Amino acid sequence: MFRSILVSVLALTFVLAPAQSAQKTTPKPIAGGANQAAGITGKLGATLFNGKIRIRATKLRAGTSSDSVKATNPGEKVVYFSCIVSNGTHGTRIGYLSASLVDRDGIVLNSDGGPLESNYNLPPGGAARQTFGFILKPGFTPVKILVSELANGKQPVFRILLKPKDIP
Repeated sequence: MFRSILVSVLALTFVLAPAQSAQKTTPKPIAGGANQAAGITGKLGATLFNGKIRIRATKLRAGTSSDSVKATNPGEKVVYFSCIVSNGTHGTRIGYLSASLVDRDGIVLNSDGGPLESNYNLPPGGAARQTFGFILKPGFTPVKILVSELANGKQPVFRILLKPKDIP
């Protein structure tokens, strides 16, 4: 009896051992980046809602000679990102947005200063425009825009994916 139990245990060990070793040799990929923020992803022009605020009428345009942000070096290009932010809560929302451009290598370019407009103070359903200027260095081609609300604690960010035709 003892011998049949021992044979059964050994047989079971040989059957399960390959499956366990296969699990140990296959590494599990790590999702996201270091402390990647939760967020909502959409395309330029889409209306996006993170449960607190809504951004819509997003657009990217080339800078003009009458704009406040100016290129300072040869080969640089100025672009502006603008959107309308609206309050999706039942209470007043006070804050402002932050925007950054990201290229295909993950290099982040912050806006040249904050939003051109002042902070917002939005009643429920209220809206405000936020515009950001960027100076693009030669070779920097953005593939997405990251937009986050500041002054209201941790919020889901907006990731706006760009197509080549979206870049002015």
